[in-house]
Amino acid sequence: MNRLDAALAAIQPVLDQVSQRWGYRAFQSGLLQNVEFCDQLLQMLHAHQGISEEVRTELYGSYIGPGPGGMQAFYWLLQHDHLDRSLIRDYLFCLQTGPARSGALSEEEFMPLLHWLLEDWRGECEELVLDCLCRLLNSHAISARARCAGLRVALGDEGLPPEWRTRVAHWACRSNLNDPDLPIANEELHRAGLMECVRLGEPPEQVLDLAVAQLSGEEDELVGSTVLELLQKFPREIRSERQLEVLLQLRDSQRSGLRRRAFQLLEESQGEEWIHQGLRDRDSAVRSWAMQRAQQKKAQTA
Repeated sequence: MNRLDAALAAIQPVLDQVSQRWGYRAFQSGLLQNVEFCDQLLQMLHAHQGISEEVRTELYGSYIGPGPGGMQAFYWLLQHDHLDRSLIRDYLFCLQTGPARSGALSEEEFMPLLHWLLEDWRGECEELVLDCLCRLLNSHAISARARCAGLRVALGDEGLPPEWRTRVAHWACRSNLNDPDLPIANEELHRAGLMECVRLGEPPEQVLDLAVAQLSGEEDELVGSTVLELLQKFPREIRSERQLEVLLQLRDSQRSGLRRRAFQLLEESQGEEWIHQGLRDRDSAVRSWAMQRAQQKKAQTA
């Protein structure tokens, strides 16, 4: 019996338990060819006590993948000094981007790994660190909340050197699509990236312009929502004329939710005429808001 077979024999109850979740009465060896099965196995092993370091090392090294279980195994291998720099980078390069997948790691599960890597990367060159960090934050194995919290930690006082932070913030909000050395940021990082630009000292109106430049004919709901949030958070730092220009642009959006919120802000800043404009909108939800506001105004003056 080789070492892997011995390691599998040592966790037979766990194998049977995962197999039953997949609809089998007991473990079938062919299941180990399925990436999702292996990831669920790794997730269960992560929480399972009583497995020796030798067995865990063999199993993690054999079945590690890009999913949440694989990332937990990756962190354990790091903690126990089983990975050198090249293997760390190879693993991060294999991570898959996209929206957070089912079972993605929570903020609490992800943060210890991020802190470990940030500490390990101290003294390394900018290109290596930022490429690895961006691939990690892009991973679909971490939740949207964990992704954004990770960005804030990386750009905080205990994270990257100050001279690197602006570059990563602009990477996250996709204002630097011409940066040839970094992958395109996961869209779930967009809002957090823009807010980090402001926190790092960029004028809110300048950051607003970065966001507005990413609006297209069929605006992305996330980009438009972030534009509106910037207008609401920093009304004193953004010229009133610029605020009006942006709100008028959003009023003509193809997205009814963005139009409704634009009408709301226009009414707050420009007056009741925008309630009547909303009554003529093509979407029933926008008209419903306008009708309710008109009735509220009428009741207040009665």
